[in-house]
Amino acid sequence: MNAPITRPDFTPGSIVKARGREWIVLPESSEEDLYLRPLGSGEEDRVRLLATLEAVEQALFPVPDPAEARHGSRQSGLLLRDALLLKLRAGAGPFRAIGNLAFEPRAYQLVPLLMALSQPVVRLLIADDVGIGKTIEAGLIVRELIDRGEIKGFTVLCPPHLCEQWQEELAEKFHLRPEIVSRHTATRLERDLLQSESIFQRYPYTVVSLDYIKSDRRRDEFLNSCPGFVIVDEAHTCVQGSAQSRHQRYALLRGLAEDRERHLLLLTATPHSGDEQAFRNLLGLLDPAFATLERLDDTRNPLRQRLAQHMVQRRRQDIAEWRDNTQFPDREVGESAYRMQGSGRPSSKTWWNTPVSWWTEPSRSTTSASACTGGPPWRCCAASPPRRRQLCAPCRIECITPRKSVSARPSSMTKPAAPSSTTVTTPRMT
Repeated sequence: MNAPITRPDFTPGSIVKARGREWIVLPESSEEDLYLRPLGSGEEDRVRLLATLEAVEQALFPVPDPAEARHGSRQSGLLLRDALLLKLRAGAGPFRAIGNLAFEPRAYQLVPLLMALSQPVVRLLIADDVGIGKTIEAGLIVRELIDRGEIKGFTVLCPPHLCEQWQEELAEKFHLRPEIVSRHTATRLERDLLQSESIFQRYPYTVVSLDYIKSDRRRDEFLNSCPGFVIVDEAHTCVQGSAQSRHQRYALLRGLAEDRERHLLLLTATPHSGDEQAFRNLLGLLDPAFATLERLDDTRNPLRQRLAQHMVQRRRQDIAEWRDNTQFPDREVGESAYRMQGSGRPSSKTWWNTPVSWWTEPSRSTTSASACTGGPPWRCCAASPPRRRQLCAPCRIECITPRKSVSARPSSMTKPAAPSSTTVTTPRMT
């Protein structure tokens, strides 16, 4: 017999019964105002109920009666089992995002997801090696938080040449269809907006070009309407180093990080590029206290231990410890001898001595008006547009014969003006 549910059981993830079906309580629910999603359904079927006006009971499932199973068959039983597994896959599993993925994630790719779920506000630096799957790990976190109802939108900040790649990865693997916001698409997206509406208010899922959004005018607008979850790809290019006076990308990220309630996910394969100040500024985006960390090898430092909860960095060699079947290409280094001299071809010594002799041979004067006037070849210059190229005999430098100047108003009685003295451009070896 179903008993009325008590208020303490209105916890996110609990299963209740109302309107003749089972529902899952979503995180934004309160004691009397309930946000529910049907068991085994998607976010588009969510409803809002008032517990004081409608009958909401605890969902109880009776014990199966063996007598009723006699009327079935083994095939129908297997079909019922598969239906229950598929139904609970998107409802009561440990990761709700698993049912919305178009691939099977690797075991080591779930580590950043577990780290993110243990934080009230996600502040995570994923510095895995190239090829391990930082895009997959970031997408798992976003998809899981969306399915749990903790975030309603997200933004990916990346270089312009990676915008389409992010859009394709999120659409094909995670069933998320973001809009690209760049200088090529901003005009089209702003065309249908209301007068006081922003792009990020109309489109909850966006992939934004860093070069487009980093300007002062667009940065202030973005900070005011930015979603609650931000992913920064190639984060090492967005921090200010010791030799830089002003960095627009770093000013943008610092403004985003100042909101301590905003989820921030930083992705980079090279967190430390040799500049100590840039690395400290990168860690300071996670928490300003991390920028004051002196030694990272001191594992007994409490600040260093707290940083380990916000940063994950693994190489390809570390993935082998997981005993996963991921096959990374092996790098083979070796030396191979070859000969540059062949039949009918000059030797390498000839290739080197020929241009050297052109530059070291002293120039000789000549009486020809079209030849070089002597002096070092690099002092020659071109004063008029070239028309025909030839090789000067004295210095073996490619010379240029200028175009003939023609009168502004040519007529049948006039002839083109005589060409000016021949000039030579900056020498180029042939």
